[in-house]
Amino acid sequence: MDMEQLTSLWMQNPTFAAAGEPVCQELAQTCPPTAHVPKSILVREGDIPTHLFVVLQGTIRIYQRAADGREVLVKLLRAPSVFCDLELLAGLPMVKNVAAVDEVQLAAIDGREFVELLRRFPEAMLQHLQQVSAAFCVAARNQRQVFASVEQRLANLLLSYLDFYGRPVGDAVQITEPLSQQQMAQSLGAVRRSVAKVLSEWTRANIIGRENDLLVIHQLDKLEDLAAPIRGSLCYQMGMSLSQLTHSEELSQGELELASGPGELTGQRFGVQGELMIGTHPRCDLVLPDETVSRHHCRVFRGATGPRFWIEDLDSDGGTRLNGRPVRRGVLRDEDQIELGSTRLVFHLV
Repeated sequence: MDMEQLTSLWMQNPTFAAAGEPVCQELAQTCPPTAHVPKSILVREGDIPTHLFVVLQGTIRIYQRAADGREVLVKLLRAPSVFCDLELLAGLPMVKNVAAVDEVQLAAIDGREFVELLRRFPEAMLQHLQQVSAAFCVAARNQRQVFASVEQRLANLLLSYLDFYGRPVGDAVQITEPLSQQQMAQSLGAVRRSVAKVLSEWTRANIIGRENDLLVIHQLDKLEDLAAPIRGSLCYQMGMSLSQLTHSEELSQGELELASGPGELTGQRFGVQGELMIGTHPRCDLVLPDETVSRHHCRVFRGATGPRFWIEDLDSDGGTRLNGRPVRRGVLRDEDQIELGSTRLVFHLV
């Protein structure tokens, strides 16, 4: 890589571009990049930083590692990006681990020289402050993952890799970076069995697939809908748009459609607010004119600790079936089929 190409890479970073092209030319000469292979560890938690690292090409991952070896992905950073700046400015040891995702070209600037550069060029200092603020907002968005299910977090992870490694393949999009179930589980801090279950369901529904050991997304909109509450919480690249962070979560509403059964209610829909009691008793919320249904047969309700809807059989005489199987209590998904005696209901998320 010649000096002109290197200078161009430095100029892509908003902080150094604000200091001017002559400064970027000098940095290209005095701070030659080094190549790092995929999965190589760049810095570890507890290291004492002496340099600012500048990602000129490639993608890195920021992660936390527990004493028992578990890892949780905090952020994916793509060139142009920097790391170690927060610890350098705060005078702290590294509070995170950093590793290469793909082949990375990395330059290093002495920490004292970086601070002096910020002092000499106020516009560069302002740019760096803006980038730190943007990265902090991404990290704050990431905290919403504590409210998200494994399914939502996995959708967000795949979409984040798709942002950096997406390639159109016909009507689908392929993630060109290999991702194993173990890697995905490790990134989420989840057990592999949970990730495998979700992937299996998505494969059966033709939402995802695999081609030459690479994941292919067939129904991008499905993953976007799932990940919407936490979308934009993992990826960051200096200068990128953060419009996804402004998405506000809307709680899904539930409806029951009476698909078939006795009486004249067939085809009607009934909204589920907090709880919907179903049976033949006049005080039930949904009164069914069906002799095979108990007085208080079952209830459909929103869970107290999340956005999911549940169905619970209330010790009915004939029992309740969910998608053809007897159920005592279970989570409802969109288009689930519920059978009570000779009545069939369909649950809808709206």
